[in-house]
Amino acid sequence: MSFDELNDEQRLELKQRILTERNEQKGEGTSYGELAEADDLVSDEDAREWAEGMEFSPDDFTCSASEPNVRVRNVPQWAVPYLVNNDASGLSLEEAGMVEDFTEKLDAEGLALLCPIDGSESEFCSAPAFGLACGTVDFVAARTKEDK
Repeated sequence: MSFDELNDEQRLELKQRILTERNEQKGEGTSYGELAEADDLVSDEDAREWAEGMEFSPDDFTCSASEPNVRVRNVPQWAVPYLVNNDASGLSLEEAGMVEDFTEKLDAEGLALLCPIDGSESEFCSAPAFGLACGTVDFVAARTKEDK
C-alpha cells in the first residue's frame, strides 16, 4: 500500500519514524513529547515525499499488530487468478482442487484471503502452502472468527 492508503495510526507511526531519523541525523535523541506530537512536527507533505515510491504492508507497522488481519505465506502464484477473481481457466482439475482444499482449510481456521501483498513475490519456493515447488506470493487474510 502507498502512503495515501495508510490509516491514521500507520501515518502517525511513519511520522514518528521520520522524526526519529531526523533527530538521529542531527545526533539528537527523540523525546516522548516529540513522538506524541509527531503528527504536528512532520507534515503530511514531508511524510509523503519521504515515502515516495515506497510500498508498505501492515507488517511494517507495530500499530497493525492489533488488527485482526494475518499474513498467509507462500501461496502459489499460479493460484492467484483463481483466489482473487475466481478464474480457474488454465488450471487442471487437480490444481483447482488443491486451491479449493486450501481455501476450505483456511475457512476452517477462521481465515479468508483478502489480497496479495505487493512485493512479497518469490521466484521459487521449495515449500509452498500447497502443490509443488513454484513461485509464490503472500496474502493478507482476515479473521472471520474470534479466537477463543
